[in-house]
Amino acid sequence: MFNYAQLNEENICIGISQLSGEVHSPRMILLENQNVSLLGKKYNKGLWDEVEQPEPTPETLSPTEQAILQTAINTEYIASLMEVKA
Repeated sequence: MFNYAQLNEENICIGISQLSGEVHSPRMILLENQNVSLLGKKYNKGLWDEVEQPEPTPETLSPTEQAILQTAINTEYIASLMEVKA
């Protein structure tokens, strides 16, 4: 079996594969074993460098999504009040 690191266009490892045959591609780097610790690292002339990961940005809701969410919260609140009274 052949183990490969799959690189994206920036030479960042985006996957590890175990294949039955040899592959010849600049974006497939032959490995000795399935080393998942390479995921997210940059391949640079035979070496694997750490890459600083950007902080994830929180997803912003549209005004419509905010209104739907607020309606759902209010509905749940009213339903729970009615259960307490019953």
